[in-house]
Amino acid sequence: MTNPWEEIGDLARLAPTPHNTQPFRIRPRADGGADLLLLCERLLPAEDPGNAYVTSACGIFAMALERAARS
Repeated sequence: MTNPWEEIGDLARLAPTPHNTQPFRIRPRADGGADLLLLCERLLPAEDPGNAYVTSACGIFAMALERAARS
């Protein structure tokens, strides 16, 4: 049986991010939920100094996760 978080992540990773950095990771929890992590080393301090783009990308990624999980 395939891990459902792998399937969800495979779909959600297609969500657009600034400069295609994909700074998000999913950490599954034992209760069936997951934590959404942000890898600071993948941020773009020169191109996005206030993290406005990555903030909006986080919302896009969260919605992509939700829709992927529903499918």
